[in-house]
Amino acid sequence: MTHNMSDSVNIVGSGIVGLISAYKVHQKLRIPVRVYDAGPDPRAQRNHFHSFGASYSGLDARHISITETGPWTDASREELIERSPAEGGWNCLASVTKNQYEAAWQQEFKSIARDADRHATNSQQVFAANKEGLMAWAELHRRKPKLFAPIFDTNYLTIICTNEADLVDEYEGEKRLDEGRVKNLQHTMPVGYEPLDQKFRDGILHGSFTVAGNAYNIRKLCVNVIDYLEEHGVEFHWRNPISLVDGGDRVTELPPGDIVWASGVSGGMSSFLADKKILLQGVLGCWVDIPNQGFSHPFKIYGKEPTNFINATPIGNRLLLSGGYGWVGTRAHAEVTKLAKPTMQAFLHEVSKFFFDGRALSDKYPLATCIRPSLPSGVTQIEEITYQDRRVVTCIGHSAGGFTQSAHVADVVVEKLSS
Repeated sequence: MTHNMSDSVNIVGSGIVGLISAYKVHQKLRIPVRVYDAGPDPRAQRNHFHSFGASYSGLDARHISITETGPWTDASREELIERSPAEGGWNCLASVTKNQYEAAWQQEFKSIARDADRHATNSQQVFAANKEGLMAWAELHRRKPKLFAPIFDTNYLTIICTNEADLVDEYEGEKRLDEGRVKNLQHTMPVGYEPLDQKFRDGILHGSFTVAGNAYNIRKLCVNVIDYLEEHGVEFHWRNPISLVDGGDRVTELPPGDIVWASGVSGGMSSFLADKKILLQGVLGCWVDIPNQGFSHPFKIYGKEPTNFINATPIGNRLLLSGGYGWVGTRAHAEVTKLAKPTMQAFLHEVSKFFFDGRALSDKYPLATCIRPSLPSGVTQIEEITYQDRRVVTCIGHSAGGFTQSAHVADVVVEKLSS
């Protein structure tokens, strides 16, 4: 079926992809926009809504850079999906029986990891989308500097490595992707990171370089965008779950118009995904909120699996740390809380090497998790389908692309609705 250009749009999901899509549809197409979300209004409650998507779970900071996300799979990671977090792996389901969908996700992950050509194709797609995302965020900031302001105005991130081999590999890899904006390779502590001085002297940290990027306070940004959109006539419907194809079929409750499925929560589309053999499942991320020891700029430390990069973002007297990968399959949040513990323990152990003189982090520091709804490839998939004579633009697996790609994903959504 062919469709005319949209005359109104219903957006399912008020996370970063849904909000930026709503903003761009409103700005570029000048048509009525309605946003539906299963969760509560984030302006009404401050707590983190662990059951309501990746944008409002975890803690507030998000980084953007050309390698902020990469394809999940390569040859070095094939074994990670088999090993438990205690063994340095991603498999939070190692101690439980997997269902058929989880077994299929795991097998697909391993299949891609073994296939150099598929990995290369995925890499090209992911890093191209990251680059487009960086440019899209810069354009948003240029047009509405107060609404889309990052936390810092320097437009770079510092990457710190623990050994010479990683330093060289990461620096050369970043240069190949973003020649001209990867700079300042050095084997000493970078200026502005004096709290890590002892770690450099002890040889725990080795060197650093800078890449183009920035950090955002995602909660502040989302709240500001919601306020702006409401002031300009966009409707928001909170605590209003929508299901396109499963029991209860609430799509008929939506007003006339096209639909943008921008929710990372797959439940409302699980039948469609199963029919298409699309494996959308959860990959855990970890957070801890500790006192800022004097840092004034965001940075990353290249750690061990399953933590990988530790993103560090100072916000006032707080230092928000995030990292970690834990595959939790199709499990509900209540079960994830238990399954996540080994990944959280591995994350905190890695973090403690670089902060608080290696002592274990105290229970008094707030911990949080988010679940990235992701395909085994780590590649965002955007499709246009027809359902009940309506056009539906689906954004599947976009939490793997994360914050960096979200502004680009919104551009693709607008392009599809414009045709």
